[in-house]
Amino acid sequence: MKQLQRFKQDLVFLDLSLPVSKDKKFLSGDDIGLWLREKSPETKILIFTFISDSERIRSIIKTIKPDGFINKSDFEPSNLSNVVKTILAGGSHYSQIIKNHETDQIVDRYITDEMDRKIVYHLSMGEKTKDLPALVHLSLRSIEERKVKLRDLFGITKDSDSNLIKEAKKRHII
Repeated sequence: MKQLQRFKQDLVFLDLSLPVSKDKKFLSGDDIGLWLREKSPETKILIFTFISDSERIRSIIKTIKPDGFINKSDFEPSNLSNVVKTILAGGSHYSQIIKNHETDQIVDRYITDEMDRKIVYHLSMGEKTKDLPALVHLSLRSIEERKVKLRDLFGITKDSDSNLIKEAKKRHII
């Protein structure tokens, strides 16, 4: 992060599965991508991931707006040079798996965002819902509404934070 702040970057390669930062400001590569978009909107972002959950992929495309998005399982290393040239020339490149997930049709579905990830992350760290407003800067009612939407999205019928956490981990949201 210090390097990104100190030097202008033309292109950043970003993995979404990164450990939580020591200050807990960045819970994953998603948060770094959002931060980078805010601090340096002209920097091109090329995401590499094994994530294959359609909702998460669409959420990342909607929020981070990466210039390139490649699922590692359908990546051809010999093609990297062409991908980089395309992106630096102002184009974009999404691998076939990402394109397939991006175009999956989901009607009236909720897409997870940074706040959802923070809520579930803090729950996974043992925080109580009543204490979350101070940590995620949302009202208790908004947090409860987001938890209900996440349970709906994940198909969780039992009102349990442990089931919500388990499913969020399974879908690589935290």
